Amino acid sequence: MWTSTVSAGCCIGASFCCMTSGEVFFSQADDPAPPPCPDRPPPKPPPALQLAFSSAGTDVAHFALQALYERGGAIFGHDGVNTFNTISREAAADAIRACPATADLLPAYRLKYGRLRSLRYGRQPFASDGRLVRSCLGPQQGCTWGTLVCALVHQRALTLATLRHPGSTVIGFADDAHVHNLVPQHAFSSLLLLRQVLRDRVGVQHNDKGGCIAAPGVDLSFAPPSFPGSPRHPDGPHRAYTALGSFVGEPGVVSAALSDRVLALDRDLDSCRYLVDSPTCRYALQARLRLIRDCACHAVTHLVRAHAPAVSSDAATLHDKLVRHAVFHGLAPPPTSPSPAVRRAGHLLHLPARLGGHHGFTSAATTAPAAFLASSLEAFAALRLLLPHFRDTDLASDSRPTFVAMRDAHAGILSALSVASSAHAAIDSS
Repeated sequence: MWTSTVSAGCCIGASFCCMTSGEVFFSQADDPAPPPCPDRPPPKPPPALQLAFSSAGTDVAHFALQALYERGGAIFGHDGVNTFNTISREAAADAIRACPATADLLPAYRLKYGRLRSLRYGRQPFASDGRLVRSCLGPQQGCTWGTLVCALVHQRALTLATLRHPGSTVIGFADDAHVHNLVPQHAFSSLLLLRQVLRDRVGVQHNDKGGCIAAPGVDLSFAPPSFPGSPRHPDGPHRAYTALGSFVGEPGVVSAALSDRVLALDRDLDSCRYLVDSPTCRYALQARLRLIRDCACHAVTHLVRAHAPAVSSDAATLHDKLVRHAVFHGLAPPPTSPSPAVRRAGHLLHLPARLGGHHGFTSAATTAPAAFLASSLEAFAALRLLLPHFRDTDLASDSRPTFVAMRDAHAGILSALSVASSAHAAIDSS
């Protein structure tokens, strides 16, 4: 796997940290490659698929895209342009336009925000192509839900990509350049989503900017001691890592391993349900997102490493069930809470695009095709309102490769779900 030095912060407020995620495009291995440079040796043949998430669109993303392009790889993913990072984001977009495989798929849209301080405290709405959008839950909780939504959307995009191209190389990068200007709990949730399980790592990318998972000024004293970056961590400050674990083997063994890991994490999170949020840090709500991160890590890893389509399909189906199972357990209030609270938690889970706040809506608006494919996110109509460049697109008949791949993958999801009742029953009874 080709790796580059990248930042693992994410924009969920940057791609799992603003998580402002890039769009995801699919391509066949015979996509046209750029002509070789006479001053360099010919590039190695690209794998069947290279998938890149451009989160914040900073210089890191720009150089990573250029490096991929120079190696003859297809470039996937982009981010919109906002007023905080206009120059570097446009540079990243230019790198994508230079790739023949994606030049015709880059929608032209621009997200405009008010001043960051005003957005943080909910005193100013933001506009998506001139359309004002307000959060119905407030900015801090909106950031949390934006993080959750994008974690699921990113995971679904990766699942679909690896289902279509088993054994391919998946390249992801993100940037934490401005997530640390947000409220600390937002940075914490974003970093939780990106920190992977290092003991199972296959490949590692790390952030060399400062060598610490949290930028100066971000107070992570509320983080649990096991969280890298916490001042109470036994090993001291850590770098920010993105790593892949591995679950490879027969479908039954893989499913059992994934299920055991997720259910164990769910049990660990039980105590988080009873933590009391303070006005400055929604620790309880943020900590629950740790489970989503680990679900995504291990499900993606298995799909990347496994070559049999049947195994990938089973794992993708199981992943969706496990995430729903884990989220409902993580969001459930204490047993003494009234039942309406339980109903509200379930209702909110199925309406992520309508939550949002600043980065929640930003994330939903920039994940585009991947968001439409997220079978467990039932918010198609709301997403179309936030994606003006897709408002007139007929998803059922559009002939561009992206949408053809979307329809094929979605049909595969529905087919897998139709035969997964026994696996679901086994999980529910565990």
